[in-house]
Amino acid sequence: MKKKTINIQLDKDIVNTAKAILKENNLAIDDAVKMLYSQFVLTGQLPFKIGKGKN
Repeated sequence: MKKKTINIQLDKDIVNTAKAILKENNLAIDDAVKMLYSQFVLTGQLPFKIGKGKN
């Protein structure tokens, strides 16, 4: 099975908020990535919307 890579660019504020939430719940970034991937595999969708960003 060939692995696929998904690149996601996130806003700095979102990243900092996510890091704080992970730290509060004693989770590593690897755990968050695994949960995100599991959700994607299960539903076929990312658990957030992808927009055009700020202009």
